[in-house]
Amino acid sequence: IQVVNGRFSVHKTDLELGALVRRFVETQSKSFATHDIVVKTAEGCTICGDADRIKRVLTNLVSNAVKYSPGGTRVTLEVAKESAQVVLTISDQGPGIPKDDLNVLFQPFGRGRAASTLAEGTGMGLYVVKQIIEAHGGRIDVRSEPGCGATFQIRLTLVQAPLTQDSLAEARAWNGREVRR
Repeated sequence: IQVVNGRFSVHKTDLELGALVRRFVETQSKSFATHDIVVKTAEGCTICGDADRIKRVLTNLVSNAVKYSPGGTRVTLEVAKESAQVVLTISDQGPGIPKDDLNVLFQPFGRGRAASTLAEGTGMGLYVVKQIIEAHGGRIDVRSEPGCGATFQIRLTLVQAPLTQDSLAEARAWNGREVRR
């Protein structure tokens, strides 16, 4: 990952996030074979993003979900549209994250006490994920309770469909600038 002035560099293009998530799971299926991976995607969830960086986010989050969840449990990846945003949600059925550990997750070397006893790691994965998402103008949040798994939710800006001549004329008519009789 290239870091310039303390920020990740990203090379953005229009990406259909649902298709990217499906391809990612298909290509990584052997790595996650011990778990039931469920993918739910809506159509038209296009973002302006860097495919390699978003794959890195997926790798970190899905690997953590698998690492911290018992074999045979479900990990769900869902891509949906909410207003002007695309929402990527990754949920697991692991032991959950204690409330005291939630505030350190996205900090450099921020491993909670519970995570340190469950699996090895450096505590940099979620920090990197947050930096990548912020470089895309997005936001990441986590919800969890002990015994109830963890849910990471990423919000990115939806790329609106380009205006055609017909849709532009319709928009003008609705704005009252041009009224057809």
